[in-house]
Amino acid sequence: MARGEGGAEDPVEIFVEVLRRYLRDRGHIVLSMAGAAGQRKLRMALRGLWRRYEAGSTSYYWFMDVVEALKRCRECLERLREYGVEEFIEMEGEPYMVVDVEKLRRLWREGGGGG
Repeated sequence: MARGEGGAEDPVEIFVEVLRRYLRDRGHIVLSMAGAAGQRKLRMALRGLWRRYEAGSTSYYWFMDVVEALKRCRECLERLREYGVEEFIEMEGEPYMVVDVEKLRRLWREGGGGG
């Protein structure tokens, strides 16, 4: 389990690990489309990340519980920016994140994507 200071689980580490899993599966598609469109920022539905969250591996029962913990933590949101996650938004009742494409591409490459 991802533990932060004082032994508590770190929602940033948990979220980033799930994001890495998503990028291993879909990073080439997402980043290719963003590159072809010349996008610098991208809105990504969190639905794709839900499936990569392993319930029971942390004390957060649902993936969206992790997201809610992040939203309540200003320091966590700042740390997420390092990985390209700029904010969480809702569109038509669905949760999304806004990401910086270049930082997301770097995270994908660090995980072995892109050769």
